[in-house]
Amino acid sequence: MIVTLRYLKKNRFFSGKLLTAEDLELEQEYFREKLKRHNGYLHGFGVVFGLEVSKSGRDVAISPGLAIDHPPLINSFPPIPGYDFRGLAFTRFHLYNPSSGNHKNSQRRFNTKTAIVSLAPSFLDTQSASPLARYGLVPLLLAWLLINPMQTAAQYNERGWEWQNPLPQGNSINAIRFAKDKTNGWSVGADGVILRTRNGGFDWEEQESPANTTLYGLYVRDKSRAVISGARGIVLTTTNGGRKWIPRLTGVTDHLFSVAFAKDDPLRGWAVGSFGAIISTNDGGVTWKRQNAHTKAHLFCVSFVDTRTGIAVGSRGTILVTNNGGAEWKPHTGISGSELTGVAFSSALRAVIVGYGGTILETDDGGITWRSINSLITTDLLSVFFADDKLGWAAGDNGVVLTTGDGGTIWLPVNVRTSPKLATVYFADESLGWAAGADGLVVRTDDSGLSWRRLTDGGRDDLAHIFFLDGSRGLAVGSRGRILFTSSGGKNWTVRPSATTARLNAIDFIDQKQGWIVGDKGTILRSVNGGVIWSQVAVEVREDLFGIDFVSPQQGWIVGARGAILHTTDGGETWQAQRADTFSWLEDVRFTDQKRGIAVGSSGTILLTEDGGETWKRVDRNL
Repeated sequence: MIVTLRYLKKNRFFSGKLLTAEDLELEQEYFREKLKRHNGYLHGFGVVFGLEVSKSGRDVAISPGLAIDHPPLINSFPPIPGYDFRGLAFTRFHLYNPSSGNHKNSQRRFNTKTAIVSLAPSFLDTQSASPLARYGLVPLLLAWLLINPMQTAAQYNERGWEWQNPLPQGNSINAIRFAKDKTNGWSVGADGVILRTRNGGFDWEEQESPANTTLYGLYVRDKSRAVISGARGIVLTTTNGGRKWIPRLTGVTDHLFSVAFAKDDPLRGWAVGSFGAIISTNDGGVTWKRQNAHTKAHLFCVSFVDTRTGIAVGSRGTILVTNNGGAEWKPHTGISGSELTGVAFSSALRAVIVGYGGTILETDDGGITWRSINSLITTDLLSVFFADDKLGWAAGDNGVVLTTGDGGTIWLPVNVRTSPKLATVYFADESLGWAAGADGLVVRTDDSGLSWRRLTDGGRDDLAHIFFLDGSRGLAVGSRGRILFTSSGGKNWTVRPSATTARLNAIDFIDQKQGWIVGDKGTILRSVNGGVIWSQVAVEVREDLFGIDFVSPQQGWIVGARGAILHTTDGGETWQAQRADTFSWLEDVRFTDQKRGIAVGSSGTILLTEDGGETWKRVDRNL
């Protein structure tokens, strides 16, 4: 028996390393894979307990249980109409050859694929010639679940979630680019999001992405053709305006943070990424081959002025310059120790680099020598773009945008009136430009950056809890005292005044009129008109409060930090502390009646009361 082990990639940490979401995911994946191998190769495979299958008519029920697969897989089963999968959440499966007898000793295993599918009625046929009679219910049911992933997975996705706030979506945008017509463009970002606009960014539509990883780099050739680079070596291309994005083989698994094409040849392109990865294409992104950068530093941006001259920048002040299309990359050291995040050519010989701490570097000789420019700021700069040899812009953290009119020697700040970071900036000409970044924010300027207007809707404060009074009216609460209200089922949200800047953590309504909100620093808000006006309730408690529940207009409970539990018997006019004998952070509370209730919190804390909170006892579940 030949066993092939996949090489596990582990993060290499060092002082000053820039950590991305993918780096943190890689760190978790490394230990998850080690645990899988421990379970699979040391303890073996098979059913640990449960997973008993019963049939009633045409309905099938699988009992709760646990099994170890190879490699171990964790699956969550949503409800499927007509079939009962109660208790199957977070269950591991493995399918064994039913002819082997003892499934725990089987050496022959099916090639497994995890999925959720609906069962065709003919599958449960009880005639002797049916698969059910031949193999038995358990093997065939699991076989159907494991080897038919497509139909129901697609059906389940159709019942998925859609963004309501902010709009068009709230994932971070890492790159925004437009075609020469200044109306057709794309933006890409976290969770594989691809947005397309046909009217200069005023309206966006999400396109289907074959990648669910973060997308970083974007090149737009025209309204039909574009190239995207992303995490884990992903490159996507389209030739039909994004109706279909095609994954391309790159030969690398590194995160590709940036992609650029030569200005004089749209078929010649380069992408750079983590651990010094550089790949190039000669056919518009269809095929790629690796180039040797002779560095293990992360490369965050690349720019080419023609097919021969290019610059790549990255971590620890890394600057690489090529004069032969990437056949050889020459490092330039000792210029800066900052993380360098953006580079752009303003002319054949002049280029500008930006980076952390307000770093700006400039060259007038194609990258042979560099000089530092005083930006007069210490904010991290993340992106730079030039519309011509004079006009340029740089964007970064806290909504900072700088502009230059002399090719990059003098930079002046402009007011965008936004605090989220701007990860990307692009200009179609000397006046029209866009910037985008955190929480899906997209802004546009029509006057060279002197003024900007937001092209996306909705608030971007963190929201902690949401409550709907009916199918149309609902409220959401979150950071900085934010209260949002909708009367359209979530299609549109408006801000309601809260008279506080504390973070609000939970909301509950007793009826259509009386509502309560709790938050940090002992904040308690009350409304008697359906959430239109909120007034603060004074209490002596100063702990952060996280959960609230009323069982009647008179009786309610609040829980919070350090085991705080408050109880009212007069509709919230006064609140009394109840003793819980715990210092855990209690996150939520629910009562079934005026006597029985449960509070849950940190470190697996579960508290139970059967006397209205007079006494609370801990329920030990080894969580």
